[in-house]
Amino acid sequence: MGEEKEKKGGCLKGCLATLGIIFLILIIGAVAVYLYRDKIISRGTKYIEVGIMNQLPQGIDKKEVEEVFAQAREAIKEGRVDDKKLKAVFQEYREAYQDRELSEKEAREIIKRFREAFEDSGE
Repeated sequence: MGEEKEKKGGCLKGCLATLGIIFLILIIGAVAVYLYRDKIISRGTKYIEVGIMNQLPQGIDKKEVEEVFAQAREAIKEGRVDDKKLKAVFQEYREAYQDRELSEKEAREIIKRFREAFEDSGE
């Protein structure tokens, strides 16, 4: 009479559909990062450049800093970037220096490490 038919695969289909959507989003995100990698790196580079230029310690030549960042922009265009070194510089700058004044020694060290991220990247 009023027998209910069993639903076959109801939850399984929903779970698979959700996993498929999540997988698709991850693929799209990975492709976007790949396609916009240089823009992402450039934005991070500009962030550090502005931060250093805004708190430029005495003894650091403004033209020297501008030259380093101009070379970095050129290296980004040419694909000469050591991602691990650059990530370490970004992280160090963000954690240690962004909210306080840089000493001359600290500024020189950040600039040196930043330059190293664009030299001999092995790519």
